[in-house]
Amino acid sequence: MLPILEKLTLAHRDLEPGDFAEVRRLGVSDEAITDALYVGYLFNIINRMADALQFEVGPQAAFDSSAHALLTRGYKL
Repeated sequence: MLPILEKLTLAHRDLEPGDFAEVRRLGVSDEAITDALYVGYLFNIINRMADALQFEVGPQAAFDSSAHALLTRGYKL
């Protein structure tokens, strides 16, 4: 799926049915393909909006702290 998601991001107009033959051959269902495309599409929108609004990425320590919290507690508040 990663090559397809890369193509979705960089050259979405070039996606064609044949691009999905390999992942289908490997047993990925059409539902899973669709789910992956939705997730990739949403991440592309979020990234483009963040770029347009010039969002700042926080320091590595903030990511490390969040990762520790998620690994320890999950998404429970």
